[in-house]
Amino acid sequence: MIARAVFGFALTAFAAWPAIAGERANETDTQKIMGGFFGNTSVCKGEGLFECHVWFYPDGTMVQFSYDKRENPLDGGNNLSGFTVIPGTWWVEHADGGNFNLCRHVGDGPIRCMPQPPRKVGDHWDLPHTTGSLAGVTEHFSIVKGHI
Repeated sequence: MIARAVFGFALTAFAAWPAIAGERANETDTQKIMGGFFGNTSVCKGEGLFECHVWFYPDGTMVQFSYDKRENPLDGGNNLSGFTVIPGTWWVEHADGGNFNLCRHVGDGPIRCMPQPPRKVGDHWDLPHTTGSLAGVTEHFSIVKGHI
């Protein structure tokens, strides 16, 4: 049974209410979204600029290994110049329309939440950046088997 306060009144139902955007996802939904990442490597590349390898663990921790050839690129409080290893945390939140966001907090950087569909080993996708220090760069992502 789920109870939620709506307009100051507690409503009780025997069926689950729709998820509210921004709420953390339950274990089942988190496994559905992140299961393909566990034990594998999420790779990101900005051609000629940087490459990162991220290991996500089921306990909500992560490690980001990266190499960035730009001079003093900052990600919030993280200086990513050269080779870096930065621990962080992650979680999955509900988004509008039954979708999910993957939220990450890496080192001293800001919390970032981005849409995240389920992924598996062998998947590839691109993210064209339109603002910020990466404006004009298309970041390439993939899931690679094992920890590399």
